[in-house]
Amino acid sequence: MKKIILVVLLCGTAIQTSFAQTEKGSQNIGVSFGVYTNNSTASGTDYNTGIVTDYKSKNTSYSIAPSYSYFVADKLDIGITAGYSYYNSNYDTYYASAIKQTDQKYTGGIFLRKYILFKDKIGIRTGPIFEYSKNTQKANQTLLSGEQTHFERNYETYSGGVRLDVVYFPIKKIGLAASVGNIYYSHQKAYGNDHGTSDSFQASFVNGLYFSFYYVL
Repeated sequence: MKKIILVVLLCGTAIQTSFAQTEKGSQNIGVSFGVYTNNSTASGTDYNTGIVTDYKSKNTSYSIAPSYSYFVADKLDIGITAGYSYYNSNYDTYYASAIKQTDQKYTGGIFLRKYILFKDKIGIRTGPIFEYSKNTQKANQTLLSGEQTHFERNYETYSGGVRLDVVYFPIKKIGLAASVGNIYYSHQKAYGNDHGTSDSFQASFVNGLYFSFYYVL
């Protein structure tokens, strides 16, 4: 199996006029965007015929999320974020010659973050975040018999949790952050071809790198 993964996650901007990046009254304005691709090939054997078939898949996703925060106290900011993401998957299976799935997602949230820094240069920030998201998932598949099927489902998700970021200020006007962990509880409602609700709890550490570049007003 051959797998190629490309992750580019760059976030946002901000402009600073004060000497301390995290002092009361400072503001962060930024935008993040990301790209993810995954290509793989696998082989499967039909035990009835002995024929070996290669199956290929390609997954891509794009995302963008502007954000704004205000420091209500030194090293403590509160903010809002919004985002859009698109996911596309194409693959083959033993029963279908082509399957295409797409997922479009809109997200909005609020957060509170406490900064713990060493010499105002490097440290961590953490705090609660609450988000609402709505996404539409569609799937089309063409069976080996030529029959085509279509599936659509809409989701609404309410989630809350705590995030942990590592932050670094190489110079006074520029900051860099990387998300390294989170704890989340989510409640999801599904509409469309299937209906239902689900609740989930997630705790992870360094399951992905989400970088942020920003200035401070």
